Amino acid sequence: MSRSWRFFLEMPPAAELQIGFGKLSSAVDQRRVDIETHLKSRGTGAWLIDERHLPGAISEGRQVVYDEDGRYFRVPSGPNHLILIAARP
Repeated sequence: MSRSWRFFLEMPPAAELQIGFGKLSSAVDQRRVDIETHLKSRGTGAWLIDERHLPGAISEGRQVVYDEDGRYFRVPSGPNHLILIAARP
């Protein structure tokens, strides 16, 4: 939870959602769960959202959560992925 940016020299593949680089995670990924718990303890809502709904969530002020390595969490869910996002109430 360093609150710092990490920059990559390469461009993300076109298949990425134009929000940076993702990394595969899971519903029981302890790192993701720890970040979610930490955010909630500080009064910030955090949850997984279907990637198809991400543009609307971002337009409503929600933010993608990135790990220390600069990548966002992608949890497989059927043909799509779930992305960890956060927002203050």
